[in-house]
Amino acid sequence: MLGIVGILEDVTKAVPAHFMHAGDAIVLLWPIPHGERPNPNLKVPFEPEPMRYYAVEPKLEPVPDVDPEAPEAIAARDLAAFGSSEFAKAVLGSLWGRPPALDLGAEADLHTLLGVLANQKLLHSARDISDGGIAVSVAQACFGLGIGAHVDQDPSLMVYPLFGLFAEPATTVIATAAPVNVAAIEKLAREYSFFAVRVGTTGGDRLEITVDRESFISAPLAELRPQWAESLEATLHDEVLA
Repeated sequence: MLGIVGILEDVTKAVPAHFMHAGDAIVLLWPIPHGERPNPNLKVPFEPEPMRYYAVEPKLEPVPDVDPEAPEAIAARDLAAFGSSEFAKAVLGSLWGRPPALDLGAEADLHTLLGVLANQKLLHSARDISDGGIAVSVAQACFGLGIGAHVDQDPSLMVYPLFGLFAEPATTVIATAAPVNVAAIEKLAREYSFFAVRVGTTGGDRLEITVDRESFISAPLAELRPQWAESLEATLHDEVLA
């Protein structure tokens, strides 16, 4: 258990973790890799490729003498990190590999960026994706006020849907903002060496996640919330009976 106490001098600049308004833009923030420069003309998709599905095999390892930026090497690294995710533990029933690498410099830049965005009142909400990935983070953000969301992941941003939706990379945040503020967020993100891409919109009473415009997750919040709200009680119950 970790407790942190801080002083917020202006409570009007507080940024909650749950969605606050329907019709907000959902923005994904993640660090630009070292050696790359921010591209003010960055569009999604970056380089569209056909969707590729791979069977999840924990034994997959990088192939020796392979270009580290080759798709096979990237997939192997992603799969190794995916083995420490909640999806691997809860759904696949297995853990493998090692947790995603943490760049402390990028993490510090992220917190500085979030502070700047909050100070300028550009964000309505923000939360990291370290506890279940994008899909779980968006779902949890919906539950607070019962505001749904529609997210569309482009296949060019992922090796395959499981990685794109349930992987837990460090220094990555899902934020919401008024659509008119997205351009300002993108500009500030580039100044701190971060990508900022709009991936969806809040609203409704359902969670809809599509991949390349094909439905991947579709469920009413009323069906999803009990699984989240009652998970601790269910876990403790199972441990007592074990």
